[in-house]
Amino acid sequence: MPSKKISAVFLFLSAMAPLFCFPQTRRIDSLKNQVQMAAADKEKIAAILQLCKEQFSLNPDTVYKYAMAAKVLAVSQHDAVKTALADYYIGYQFLTRGMTDSSLTIADRNLKQLHYTTEEKEAYVDYILLKARTFNNLNRGKEALDLLYPLLATAEKQADTLTQMRTMNGMVSALVTAGDDKEAQRWCYKALQIYPPVGSFIYQEAYGVILSNLALTFMHLYEANQMKPALDSSVRYTDLAIASSSKNEFLGGLAYNLGLKAVILGINNKIPEGEQILKESLATYRQIGNMFYIINTMSVMGNFYGITKQPEKGIAICKEGIALCKKSEPNIYLYGNLAANYKLAGNYKAYGETLEQLSAIKDSLHFKNSALALFDVQTRYEMQKKENTIIEQNYALAKKNYLAYGSLALLLIGSVFFILLIRLNRNKQQFKFQTIQREEKRLNEIAVSTAEENERRRIAAELHDNLGGQLSYISSNMDFILEAPASLTEDEKKKHLSKVNETAKSTIADLRESIWALKKQQVEVDELADKIKLFAQSQLAHQVGMQLEVHENILHKTILSSAEALNIFRIFQEAINNALKYSDASKIILSIETSEIFLYHLSLEDDGTGFDTKGNFTDHYGLENMQQRSKDIRAALNITSISKQGSIVSLSKKPD
Repeated sequence: MPSKKISAVFLFLSAMAPLFCFPQTRRIDSLKNQVQMAAADKEKIAAILQLCKEQFSLNPDTVYKYAMAAKVLAVSQHDAVKTALADYYIGYQFLTRGMTDSSLTIADRNLKQLHYTTEEKEAYVDYILLKARTFNNLNRGKEALDLLYPLLATAEKQADTLTQMRTMNGMVSALVTAGDDKEAQRWCYKALQIYPPVGSFIYQEAYGVILSNLALTFMHLYEANQMKPALDSSVRYTDLAIASSSKNEFLGGLAYNLGLKAVILGINNKIPEGEQILKESLATYRQIGNMFYIINTMSVMGNFYGITKQPEKGIAICKEGIALCKKSEPNIYLYGNLAANYKLAGNYKAYGETLEQLSAIKDSLHFKNSALALFDVQTRYEMQKKENTIIEQNYALAKKNYLAYGSLALLLIGSVFFILLIRLNRNKQQFKFQTIQREEKRLNEIAVSTAEENERRRIAAELHDNLGGQLSYISSNMDFILEAPASLTEDEKKKHLSKVNETAKSTIADLRESIWALKKQQVEVDELADKIKLFAQSQLAHQVGMQLEVHENILHKTILSSAEALNIFRIFQEAINNALKYSDASKIILSIETSEIFLYHLSLEDDGTGFDTKGNFTDHYGLENMQQRSKDIRAALNITSISKQGSIVSLSKKPD
């Protein structure tokens, strides 16, 4: 009989059922009825887990609540496999909400207890794929592939075609994220080759994902080389994916594929048709009730309207999505697309403000995710303490029983003694192994600590060298003004005070950028690009008759140390100031890109008067500092200039 706690769970589910029953698909309605009709606990667990498999067509809150109810029931039944399956859906919902640390923790905890066996296979495969997808979301594609290749080899040995197809889809996602669309296509075709002629319902879902992946890779290849056959193939596979999703009532897949087709139509300059299909995609996600994907689709629409030169529509849909984000996690892509549409519309003031909001949101998300991970660790620590208390109580009770039956235990002393010797030897071996592991961990921690300390020392030197001089200048000028002779006029005093004021403002700006770098261990290139663009815009705001043009092409995500990011920022801060002060230019062009050839390549070009690059720079501390900073980060700094035609400052770094 179920406990009062378990019964209460299902009384809650029964009461909440009308709220969960959004009109979705016939299959989902049937599965919900099975959950309500199930009498025994085992039947309820099986029915709920079957319903949770429809997670991509269900409201994520609904999936989470059903999965929690199934976990409570499975724990009461001491069913470890069903508990793990319920926990998987909880972990997946964390992943969809961007809580990657919590998702990874759940996957690691369960994988320690699961194996590729007949009973545990489904849960084991689910967790490997969940962990790989989490790695992929964290841009750790190599680690994702390292997980998936062994699983694929095991599935091939067991002739498990379904697991092979699902694993290949996971590999394709990692390869697409890494930009290797050709290799991704090769695995898609391999998956199609093993697809059975008459695939069951569960095979149909994997088949639809393969079609979607093929369409996406062909679209990427078209964007890279503009070959019409690639675009035609993308359209064909998208239509097949839409037909499959619609036929099998996969609402999540249908909504995704509609959005993909809309983007392809936009590229093909079929704007009205693409806009209509995007609206259908959004309507399908609204039908599911998945706020995460509703907001994502609004972000896609904002990007679509930007691509198709409809900035007003793009601004409106991005603002609508941002309003929805107030009830959930902020979506950084909405702010990025909103900024792009503001720029397209010529509203540079709103463009700059939106970029500032985007930078602040990225910082807050970083700290929030870290706090959630810490909370999860603390919770598991408290649970472990309670479990240890129960173990100690059980041990005390067992000890009393051993004393009561001591006379019987004497007959087993010989065998017990032998077993203890074996265990003692095993424990010694384990102790040696653990000692080695602890030493390796200690050495790794020392190495990490040393690297972090070096980073902090470099930034401390930056604060001393850059800000120390400015503060000394302010102090000496204030002393001069306070102790000035009576012959010093009021205008002269105001002139000195004005210089002190400008230096103080510059010091505050430099300190803000140093603190930005100091509070981060790593900085992505796109975040650094936003900082440089904001600085350039703020400086040009005081210039009359000078334009700023930005070219940004970030194809690969490059991670920089905080010290390297700050050095790059300082180099282009100096270059921008020099262009504004000395070039007499009408336009400056800022270019930022990453590629397979360069970890990063930044340049600043102006159409001003130019200068003699072969001159003696001994007294030009700004140029000397730029050269020294580029040497410190092992990057190539190149300064070229032609008289009356302008100057170009470029900084680049290739992979080691």
